[in-house]
Order: sequence, then structure tokens, then C-alpha cells
Amino acid sequence: MGAAKRAFLYLTRKRSKSIVLFLLLLVLMILAVSAVSIGNAAKDAAANLRRTLGGYFKLEDNPEYSGKREVITDSLIECIIGTGGIKSCNRMNLEYLLVPDLTLEAGRFAAEGDEKAQLARFLGNSDSSLHEYFLLRSFDLIEGRHLKPDDRGKAIISRELAQLNGLTVGDRISAELYVENLNGDGSTAGSGYVWEIVGIFAANTVQEGGMTAECDMVNNFIFADMESMMHVQIDRNADNAGKYRQASFFAEDPEQLDAILSRVYKTAGVNWESFEFNVNDKAYQNAVAPLQRLGSYTGLFLAVILGVGIALLSLILTMWMRDRMQETGMFLSMGIKKISLIGQHMLEVLVILLLALAVSFPAADAVSNAAGNRFLEVMPREEADREEKHLEMFYEPVDLTEAYNADVVEVTVSMAEFITVSFFGVLVSLTAAGIASVFIMRLKPKDILSAMS
Repeated sequence: MGAAKRAFLYLTRKRSKSIVLFLLLLVLMILAVSAVSIGNAAKDAAANLRRTLGGYFKLEDNPEYSGKREVITDSLIECIIGTGGIKSCNRMNLEYLLVPDLTLEAGRFAAEGDEKAQLARFLGNSDSSLHEYFLLRSFDLIEGRHLKPDDRGKAIISRELAQLNGLTVGDRISAELYVENLNGDGSTAGSGYVWEIVGIFAANTVQEGGMTAECDMVNNFIFADMESMMHVQIDRNADNAGKYRQASFFAEDPEQLDAILSRVYKTAGVNWESFEFNVNDKAYQNAVAPLQRLGSYTGLFLAVILGVGIALLSLILTMWMRDRMQETGMFLSMGIKKISLIGQHMLEVLVILLLALAVSFPAADAVSNAAGNRFLEVMPREEADREEKHLEMFYEPVDLTEAYNADVVEVTVSMAEFITVSFFGVLVSLTAAGIASVFIMRLKPKDILSAMS
């Protein structure tokens, strides 16, 4: 009688033990498949974040530098982009313009009766979606679209400013150049500008109380296209033609930011000491941290499953092997070799394992997605309350660290993951069966028969 037939007869005769072994292997395989799937899903989500969210560095003047200053121009920006690894750039400028036809949210100057109460801050952007206010979710675009590099005469205003003035997307706003005299009084320089509203944003922050100037109040901020703002800048001072206050550069891979900056610093012909490079990959780091922890925990969990599986299976099979001493002694006395009996024992476990794997595949697919997101929910992360966050800034946005925390991972069980777990399942089963067989196989037939009597 061959090992396969003996294994089949034993499994069908000892149904209760077969069922217990099946349930044990089923639970272990479901846990293992889920752990591998969740870990791979976390890695995929982190990789997607690297591609879509990224990190960036911002180029601006170094206020502590006292030598001859360089200026940010298109040629300098193209020089930096040419170093490689940069997927996009946002050019930025800032101007304060008089908006006599708009009602601004009242602040300090309105209370003082000062004409500066009609000054608004205009933020020039080549791509407003890449501005830190929107990247870090200080502001959310709730209507319309963002400003793009080819826009001319387009603007984005706040929801509050739109409500105060009865404005909607498609309406127009106007502004005038304001020049402050030495005595503190101001006058218009005769230049007027018109923008079409293409978007409306909502601020997710509140400012500190007190007498804040109108131009520093976030609800009075106006984002304008870069081409129009460059014309405003030239009208104010012709020497400012082609100059930008800041530029943000976005890396294709946030983990390569240091390498990109190293290449930039090595670029000859530019006095980099006159600039500051402010690196910000916090959005990426905050988002990827729980995913990385999830991947680490699932890896540890899988190792524990394998270790516990070997120990538990070995213990159970060893206990059952003691009950098979008579069977083993008879087979040995009939001339059946020990290696054949070990093969029978391993085959018995493998048959049950195959049945457990067949059931575990769909079961793990249903369990792993819910389990993965549940684990992600309880991952420790930096907490921030968007409603209670206060804004203290001049040009820099508030840092909202919760903006890009990953809340969901899509977990599916692929055939590759199933094959991987099947391999480890076979390895665990054979190891456990081998360990259990050692107890009996080290005895001689007469020793077994003597022990039975």
C-alpha cells in the first residue's frame, strides 16, 4: 500500500482530527494571506503617494545675506529644472492693490478710517493648485478651477469676499495700483486692472483676534494669474520686469529632494548664498508614515503567524503521533521504510492544507480590506483640528499636518500573493510534520511494541 493511499484512508477514517487540522490551517492561511495583502497594499499606496503628492522646495531671498543679490528669473528657474528630478514649478509674486469697488472684510484700517482699508493682497501664481495654501489645505477650492500658466486676467477669491460683494464665478473685479507716499498717504498711479473670477476658495483656518490689517486677512486674499501680476509689477517699477519673489519646485520623488538640492548647489554661475531653499515634504511624510508603520506591523505579524503556526502544528501533530504508535509499529514491522511513513504524514497535512488554501483565498479577500483599513485607523499619527487651527502668517501658510494623512488603502488579494502564502504554508506544514515525525521515527519497531504493551 502506497503512502498516498495510506494518507487518504487515515484522513477519511479520522474525520474529527482532519476537521480540526483543516480549521487550524484555514485560520492560519487567512491571517497570512491578509497580512501579505495588507502589507503589499500599504507599499503600493506609499508608492502612489510618492508619485502624486511628492515634496517640494521653495526658492526665495535670503534675508540674512548682505552681498550682491541674485534674483529669481525664468532663466534661473529653467536652470534649476534642468538639474533633473523636478516635475513642476509654481512661480509666485505678491502685490498690494486698491480695490475701491469691493467691500473687504473689515479690519484695523477700517476702524481707523484709513484708506488702506481698501488694500487687498494679490497673490500671483503660475499654478495656484501648487501654492502652499492649497497644498497644505489651509484653503480649499470649492467652486470653479485653479489658475494655470496660460491664464491672463483671471482670479480666485474667497467665499466670504464673494458673499460680501454678491460675486460668483464669471464675474469681474477691478483694482488700481496704490503708491504710498513718504508721509504715509497713498495715491493711485493711474493704472487699473480687471480680472475675471474663475474660482472661489474657502479658508480652513481662523485668524487670531485683534486688529489685523485688511490686506493680511485671509478672506481678503485674491489669487491672480502670473502674467497679469507681472504687468502690475512692471507698472510699479520697471526694474522688476521678469523677477519673481518666490518659486516652488516639486520633485518627481520626494525621497530624492536632498539629491536634487545637491545638484542645484553644484550648478555654476549662480550665487546660491543669496537664496534660501526651504524644503517641505511634510505632506508626503505625514501621509506615508502610517502606511510605513502598517507595512512594518504586517511584516511582523506575518513572521509571528509563521512562527506560531509551526509551533502549534508541531505540538498538535506530535500529540496525535503518540496515538499512532501502534499503526507506526505495525507498518515498520511490515517492512515499510521510515521515510515512506514520514512522507505519508507530510502528505496528510498537505492535502488538508490545499483544502484550507482553496477556502482561504476568497475569505482573505473579504477580510483583508476591512482589516487593513481598521489597522490604518488605529495607527498613531499627528493630530490636528482643522477647525481650531489658528493662522498667524504674513506670506507663509499655516501647516495643517492632517491634510494628507492616508485614511484608506485598497486591499485586494492577487494570485501572486496567494502563491507566496501557499509556498510559506507548504513550508510550515512540512516543517511541522517533520518535527512531529521525529518523535516516533527515532524509535525502533520493537521499542514501539514494547511501549504499547
